[in-house]
Amino acid sequence: MKINTEIIEKIKDKAGDLLSQYIAEIQTAIENEGEVSIGLPIKIKQSEERFDIQIGISFVKARIKDGITFSLADQIEMFSD
Repeated sequence: MKINTEIIEKIKDKAGDLLSQYIAEIQTAIENEGEVSIGLPIKIKQSEERFDIQIGISFVKARIKDGITFSLADQIEMFSD
């Protein structure tokens, strides 16, 4: 079995289906960040009689940026025996 146009078209259809499942989340990401980068990794594994195809999706809906600042003076005993 060899990769052909029909198989590629099926992969494109399935990737489109996967994107369609996340329309609202993609829109939220665009609204939150002004843009979105979407990863669609495609893994194709061939056996003698078939191709096993896995399509993933990844994107960040909202960037999380946080931090904490603090000062310590003297020695603090955290644990006592």
